[in-house]
Amino acid sequence: MITGEDPEAVAIWLRDNGYVLDGLGVELLEPYVNGGFHFVALKLAPDKELGDLQPIALKYAADKPGISIQLTAIAPEPDLLVLTWILAENRAIPENYLHVEVNQAKIDWLNGGETTRTW
Repeated sequence: MITGEDPEAVAIWLRDNGYVLDGLGVELLEPYVNGGFHFVALKLAPDKELGDLQPIALKYAADKPGISIQLTAIAPEPDLLVLTWILAENRAIPENYLHVEVNQAKIDWLNGGETTRTW
């Protein structure tokens, strides 16, 4: 786990440990570092491909979960897919990102849950 009080220091640690940050790196780190976030840094092994990634599970106590999604802007993959599963007593709803509410009335339960797209 990585944490710090200075976005530049966090960026230096990441670069020193083989993570590639472009010019946006410090700027994208800043709101998270200033917000007191802790980071988990993962790196794909040189002989592996994106499809070789295995899911990771993290447990931590917090009032709210946080996912540093803005940092995907410097990912090597232009449209990096991030799937997040939150197992909790209540539904997780983003405060600063769009979310989907399923209209249960539109689901055809008698035909295996098929839906009719209306967009």
